[in-house]
Amino acid sequence: MIRLAWKHLKGRALACAVIAPLMMLVEVLMDLQQPALMARIIDVGVSGRDLTYVLATGFRMVVMAAIGFVGGAACSLLAARAAVDMSGRMRQELFEKVQRLSFAEIDRFQKAKSLPAELGKQFFRLNQKKV
Repeated sequence: MIRLAWKHLKGRALACAVIAPLMMLVEVLMDLQQPALMARIIDVGVSGRDLTYVLATGFRMVVMAAIGFVGGAACSLLAARAAVDMSGRMRQELFEKVQRLSFAEIDRFQKAKSLPAELGKQFFRLNQKKV
């Protein structure tokens, strides 16, 4: 299954598949900074009654949360783009292969009349396994 997916992961789909986990890493790193910043607000800002430190660190937390949000959204979009491009290539290759079949080969299938519908069902199942 992995070999089949790798074969169809080319061009923009490959770039998206590589960049998507990096965007997730950005989101995770930004989220992991939040507790440490909050601890600093309490330890330094609140205990020292330093309002400027609390506001500056709070602003930093908001900026990091926004960067994390953008990273997570980019990850989702890029992963979806990679999946759509890859499955489109797989579908195209499969339908080209079906078009090259002779009538005698098609007659060997039990569900020859519904071969395109059966292929569509298989792709739907494959996409469900990816999720």
